[in-house]
Amino acid sequence: MSEHKIKSSLTGKEDIIKIDIDIPSNNELREYIDGFTYADEYVGNASGLIPISNGIVNNSLNADQVDSYDASSTPGANKLLALDSNAQIPMSVLRNLMQRNILDNGGFEIWQRGSGPFGVNGKNTADRWVMQFDGNSTMAVDRDTGNPSISGGDYCLKLTWNHQTTGTSWNIFQELENPKDFYNKTISFSVKVKTAETDSVFVQIYEIGVGQSNSIKHSGNGNWETLTITRTLGTAGTNIQILIIGTKDQIANPCWIDNAMLIVGSEPIDFVLTPPAEEIERCQRYYEQWNNVYMLPYVGSDTEYYFTCPFNTPKYQNPTVTYTTGIPELLANWNVVPNGLNTIIIYIRRTVGEGRAGRSGFQIIAEVL
Repeated sequence: MSEHKIKSSLTGKEDIIKIDIDIPSNNELREYIDGFTYADEYVGNASGLIPISNGIVNNSLNADQVDSYDASSTPGANKLLALDSNAQIPMSVLRNLMQRNILDNGGFEIWQRGSGPFGVNGKNTADRWVMQFDGNSTMAVDRDTGNPSISGGDYCLKLTWNHQTTGTSWNIFQELENPKDFYNKTISFSVKVKTAETDSVFVQIYEIGVGQSNSIKHSGNGNWETLTITRTLGTAGTNIQILIIGTKDQIANPCWIDNAMLIVGSEPIDFVLTPPAEEIERCQRYYEQWNNVYMLPYVGSDTEYYFTCPFNTPKYQNPTVTYTTGIPELLANWNVVPNGLNTIIIYIRRTVGEGRAGRSGFQIIAEVL
């Protein structure tokens, strides 16, 4: 037993510690420091030391019964990280650290079409999320501010469903943009759901034309729960849909949905926020609207207005363009000229003899259906 006086370089305080070190032939290390005991076999280098750089074990060692793993292998539970031959973190680990949400508007923060209620079967609600229901039922989807999940954000999706026919269901889904990008890959979906309806709500990955994988159901305890599902995809699915599904009446017990996260990988992960500026751009690839647009008379014409409309974000495909106005005679005889995926030019015929003054009050919507 020996006593050692140690002085902190930060505080200047001196402490006395007692250390009893016994290193037998089996290389077992025991240290007693003020009642703290460490006694586990380890394998060190030639100097008997465990080489560590920036908190990362540099080679395959058994330290404190926590095994490192080869840099090319898949990370496992309770494993230390071994750097690769170039002293870099292996890509098998970096891929998990760099995961981004495949879904658009997974936090349900973007509602370009309004805050609801939405009730038309097969139509969009929150950006990129479509509502569906069976039978003679009715469904209402709203943007909700009172129940966002504890993961943050201002909004979540709230739905009620008036169940009328036995064996029917409702769902909220998003279809992936390029299904072939996910062929022969494993994808994992997680989402937070809150409901007091038991044995009803679950999530699904649907390979259209092939099959689906379903999660367990929400317990119905009235609290937020995370539902998850994983599926390995083939190459025959025509589209891939990510769904939240319910099978029971949600009038007395509404359902709230938030923090939807989809990744390539075999284990679901917690929701990762997409920066707001990027999120709105991703949503506007499918939907964009302009309010109170001012239309000019077409050059040299008493019979047409025109409007050149540059998109804030290039569209995924050529959009369907609609417009509304408080001027009834301008609701007919109009033409849209696409200019790639970046711009459209709108011509609207007007009444002869109005003169060549511009007109305002138009709302124009470009939507990829």
